[in-house]
Amino acid sequence: MARYQEILTDPSHAEQIVVMTAAQVGTYSMNAADDESGDIHPAGFVAREFSRAPEQPRARIHMLDGGMKRNQLLPLVKAGCSVELFPENTPADLLGKKPLSGVGLGHQQLGLALGADTFKLRSGHRGGDHPVGDNVTGRIDITIQTLGFCVPPKEAERAGGTVTHANLNNGTLEGFSHADLRLAFVQLQPEAMPGPRDAEHLLVQRFLQIAGV
Repeated sequence: MARYQEILTDPSHAEQIVVMTAAQVGTYSMNAADDESGDIHPAGFVAREFSRAPEQPRARIHMLDGGMKRNQLLPLVKAGCSVELFPENTPADLLGKKPLSGVGLGHQQLGLALGADTFKLRSGHRGGDHPVGDNVTGRIDITIQTLGFCVPPKEAERAGGTVTHANLNNGTLEGFSHADLRLAFVQLQPEAMPGPRDAEHLLVQRFLQIAGV
């Protein structure tokens, strides 16, 4: 059971006794980013069992900051990940052979690094109503996008990648992965701030899967 940190710090639970239905509470470490306020508000907090040895963060994630938004970090932090940021000009030997994920411009940058080309879209993808199909799960997400360039699907495949996402309006590439190098990329903005949050799951589930976590 998650979210007990948010419940404890939520002012709407002031002067209430909160009873948790989970069998055990306290199995993961607490993060300041998950606090709903700066204080504990319930008058009482009841659970069948409280863990005395919370788990450590589930993964140590390294992220290259080439213009990253803070909201791209929040889903990872809330999932219990430890996130370490590196500046865009960090030498490759300092990063080592670690799994990488590219979002937005990072999608295009890592595509170019693999030897794929990009092209300018006749009409850029702007706004929060772009349907994107997931070729892996069959899921369709309504996404927010702000982009003017794209990696052609054939270029992604020529570079050894597998197409994972496609724009359902015009068929352009929205995401691809490289299993051997443990890379995953998406053009859309999965953190969706502001905008629809359909694709937020990509930041945690798909990217951590690529990382082998």
